[in-house]
Amino acid sequence: MPPPEPLLPVLPQLTNPVEARALLERSLRSSAPAYRDVRLEACRPEVLRDHPGLRATVRFQLTYPADVPDAANWPDTLIAKTYEGEQGQHAYDGMRALWHSSLAADERVRIAEPIAYLPDLRLLIQGSIPEEQTLTALLESALSTQAPAALADLDTAMHKTASALAALHQTGTATGSAYGWIDELAQVRAFTERVAAVVPELAGAATPLLATLDVYAAITTPDPAVFAHGTFRPNQVLLHEGRVGVIDFDSWCRAEPALDLALFLTSVRDVRLSAIRKAAPLSTDPAAEDDRSLAFLAQLDTLCDAFLAQYATLMPVKRARVAIWEALYLLTLVLRSWERVKPVRLANIVPLLDRHIRRHLV
Repeated sequence: MPPPEPLLPVLPQLTNPVEARALLERSLRSSAPAYRDVRLEACRPEVLRDHPGLRATVRFQLTYPADVPDAANWPDTLIAKTYEGEQGQHAYDGMRALWHSSLAADERVRIAEPIAYLPDLRLLIQGSIPEEQTLTALLESALSTQAPAALADLDTAMHKTASALAALHQTGTATGSAYGWIDELAQVRAFTERVAAVVPELAGAATPLLATLDVYAAITTPDPAVFAHGTFRPNQVLLHEGRVGVIDFDSWCRAEPALDLALFLTSVRDVRLSAIRKAAPLSTDPAAEDDRSLAFLAQLDTLCDAFLAQYATLMPVKRARVAIWEALYLLTLVLRSWERVKPVRLANIVPLLDRHIRRHLV
């Protein structure tokens, strides 16, 4: 009996150093005039992510012949990502638009060079961005240890990340499909219906909040649309030697800045859930534990407020719009906790939503 077909047919080719070398060399030569004479001596593949049958990400360390004088100007690392459907083409188109905009030379942010998209393989090939750690890793470390040096590093990284996001939003390449409040609200309403189908007691529980948020959205005017990342979270921010890189433009779109800002701030608050678990052991005194939780929440408020303030010095934004979108994203985290049957996570998310509503929407 012949061996079964691999779930991702291109993966064996990517992990074969000989076949991958030929594929990468062809892609580099066709991507830009600066690479037309590229000759690869070898490549070393490393699978970074493999979701069988769905997605894979492979990193390649490249080696060039010693007698090639231009090799110093050629990339030493490439990333290959497989996709389903047309999302890979969408990501590549967005990355090319950014690479040919002022953002590619902007010192505030690093982005990866798009090399090629191979539609027959549904494969995106791109350059890499230097990385020491993600912003998520720094958040978790600083918030769990509360070490002064780590907190200072976090403040600096958040400040630079706000500047990086402003740089992205200032590129002027607000092309592509539009995505707005109505689209996100429809998705969340559909999500509430799916959860209620499993837990009937929740039917209608989110309706008053959704209706209120929609009223607030209707009476506030969105800021002008920008090139939005679409899934901007701390894990998409790479830190290296004091500089910030942004990755994963799979869901880029034309949207108001509040979309990216609110999702990022919601994700920062969500990191608190893991950080607080890694902090000092829980107190047996309920009052002391309440005080500790309030201190964490206040610390996050300060961190997020400073991020938004830094962004606003570079790019005007209506704070009310950010608050409305953030409430919707926090509600989504509540629904996801129900969907995945995570009562402890739910108990931590609900106070975040309640605090946010009391601070910004009451």
